[in-house]
Amino acid sequence: SFANARSEQLWVGGTVNRWVNVRQRGGRETVDAMMAPTLQSPYTDEARLGVEKDLGKGWVFEGVYTHRKDLRIVEDFDMNYINAATVPNAGGSTPGRIVGVLGNTPAYWENYLRSLAIPLSYFGFTTVPQNVNYVLANLPGGQREFHVIDLTLRRNFTNGWQGMFSTTFTNATGNSLSSGDADFQGDSARVDPRAPWMNGTLIGSIDHQFKGYLSYTVQDGFLKGLNVGATGVYLSGQHYSRGLGAYGRILQGPFISGFDASPGERVGPAYANLDARIKYGFTFATKFKGEVFVDIFNVTNRQAATALEESSNGVSGGRFGAPIGWQQPRRFYLGARVSF
Repeated sequence: SFANARSEQLWVGGTVNRWVNVRQRGGRETVDAMMAPTLQSPYTDEARLGVEKDLGKGWVFEGVYTHRKDLRIVEDFDMNYINAATVPNAGGSTPGRIVGVLGNTPAYWENYLRSLAIPLSYFGFTTVPQNVNYVLANLPGGQREFHVIDLTLRRNFTNGWQGMFSTTFTNATGNSLSSGDADFQGDSARVDPRAPWMNGTLIGSIDHQFKGYLSYTVQDGFLKGLNVGATGVYLSGQHYSRGLGAYGRILQGPFISGFDASPGERVGPAYANLDARIKYGFTFATKFKGEVFVDIFNVTNRQAATALEESSNGVSGGRFGAPIGWQQPRRFYLGARVSF
C-alpha cells in the first residue's frame, strides 16, 4: 500500500544473526509515493455491438463486437530520471532518462531521446519534490486499443444435452502494458511510449481462442443421474518479442542486440487442452443426496510448450525463444460428496 510504511529486510547470519533493514518504503523521513498534482484518473472508452438469435431446438447464436481504448494510463516516475537533458553525453554518468537504470545509450539515439524529456510542469511541480521515492502521474502518449469479435453457439439444456462453443478474435495494439505497476516507462526514455519502436501488438495478447464444453445427463433408467462432460480450449499463441531482462521485467527497444522492429511481432506456440468429467448422482435414505466423480485433466496428455524465453539475456534460464513453460501431464482426481 502506498499509504503504509514498509521495511525491506534481509537476514544476516554469523555474528550479526538478525534481520537488517536494507530499504525503507515510506515513513516520516521519505514518502514512498505521492500523486502528481496533474494526475487524472485512467480513462477507458468501450463500445459494444451484439446480436442474438434463437435457432430453435435449444440452440442460440450470439455475436458481439467490442472496441475498447485505454487512455490516461498511470505510471510511476522517478523524479531523478524524468529530464533527458540532464545527461551531458551518451556516456555520461549524470542520472537522467537516457541512461536511467538501463546503462549507457548508443550515441546515435541520444538526440532523439533528449526530445522525449518531460518538464516538471507536466507533473505540476516547479522544483523536484524531495524525499519522495516516486510520483504517480499519467504516462505521456500511453494508450492501448482492442478490437474483439466473440462468436458463441450455445445449446440450452434439452433432452439431457447442453453445451457451448465460442471463438474469439482479438487485435490488441498499443505502446504500454503498464498500469502503475512500477515499470520502467516513467524512468527511461528508451521505453517511452512515444518512441516509435514501442508501438505494436500488445505483448501477451492472443489473436484467436476457441473454447467449448458439452455434457450429457442420463435422465431415466438404471443409469439415471450419470453425467458425462468435457471442456476444451485452443489458444493460437501469445505475442512476444525479443527483450532485455531487467529487474524482473522484459524491456523492449533498440538498445537490445537484434531487437525487433516493434513489440509483439513474434507469436509463441499454439496449444490445446481437453478436460473431462464423469459424475454419478444418486439419492439414498430419502433426504440424502450423494455423488461420485472422476475428473481427468489434459485427457490427451499432450505436454506442449505454453511459454518461451523472451529475453535476449536468458533471465528465465533458457536461450531466447526456448520453451520455459509446458502443459501439465494428464491427471486424475477422484471425489465424492454427500449433501442433506
